[in-house]
Amino acid sequence: MAAAPDRPQFANFKEAFCAYYRCKPERFEAKAFWKSLHRLAVLPAIPIYLFNRRFFHQDFDAIRQFGAARNSDEFSNVTDELGTMNRLERSIRRGVLRIRISGTRLLRLHDLLVPYVRSQQAEKITHVPKAAAIDVMPGRNESATREGSALVLRKLRQVHDEVTSGRPLAEALTAVEYTEDTLLDVLTKNSASNPEFAWLRDHLQHRRRLEELEAENSFLTKKLIAQEREIEKLKERLLTDAVKE
Repeated sequence: MAAAPDRPQFANFKEAFCAYYRCKPERFEAKAFWKSLHRLAVLPAIPIYLFNRRFFHQDFDAIRQFGAARNSDEFSNVTDELGTMNRLERSIRRGVLRIRISGTRLLRLHDLLVPYVRSQQAEKITHVPKAAAIDVMPGRNESATREGSALVLRKLRQVHDEVTSGRPLAEALTAVEYTEDTLLDVLTKNSASNPEFAWLRDHLQHRRRLEELEAENSFLTKKLIAQEREIEKLKERLLTDAVKE
């Protein structure tokens, strides 16, 4: 969509948003969050936002990506990941009540602001800041486990939250479509800068080690029982031979 000559042009959607709504850059995330939240979720979202803002960490990740997008193609990557995240959602508040941002409302912001965003061709990005991680047209399998991928980080946070809240690991893995080996591999790649992921990696490794020790203990116990039986049989033979003599 061509921009009118007299319209100011900005490098990305965050700059265009702040200029359009006359807000300071540090207010971008909060203002964009409330404007893209599901309408019926506004009232129930207020107390959660005030007392448990971490509940919306996935939404703020998407908002940051939206702000860093420089054209409609990069914006599409944001909405694709947002849609995938929402399809994976199993909780009542986010999945059923939709207390989260809306892809449709985010699209409306895009349509409103895109005339003010300077047209830039999508290019391959070798490094993207974590606060604005945008995957540029990734393959489906590649983006599923790529280090630093926004979708990967959301899946890891989801597994962490469910495991720490008491949900069985097998159920948490099924929800994000990971195997235990895949989870451990992805955690290893992403744990350096995130203590929560490091804890989950160590928890998984300790769990595996405990299972190995339990299996080894079971094997040694069975072996000890078998040896005790052999000793009893040997005693019986010696006693029988002694009686015969």
